[in-house]
Amino acid sequence: MSPVRELLESVDSDEQAKIVTIRQRNLDNLVSEDCIWRARQNLRNGLASEAVALLREALEWNRDHIGARVLLGDILASRGDHSAASEEFRAALAGNSELPLIQTRLKVLAAMGQQEYAAPQQEE
Repeated sequence: MSPVRELLESVDSDEQAKIVTIRQRNLDNLVSEDCIWRARQNLRNGLASEAVALLREALEWNRDHIGARVLLGDILASRGDHSAASEEFRAALAGNSELPLIQTRLKVLAAMGQQEYAAPQQEE
């Protein structure tokens, strides 16, 4: 019997459910990371459209992946799709509003005359 199966049989059903959930999250994260890695490879090879598709797939597996959102936002901004880029940067900020990297990207969009994409103001 596998060590995982032994562990599952040794705990109650609530703990089993937690273990299964953790395993699924780990699998989702692995698939997401693989998509992001392949997206970066596609970018290096000049295949931005394929990279965008892979980043969107990564976000289907892990919608909170900040790196995928920032990279997707960067690609969209470089293509002139500032609205979609801003949406990705804001979604990344939703997880952590203190990320200066993303705040900077939103400021750059604003400086380009896209005031509606400015970073949200911090409440004090």
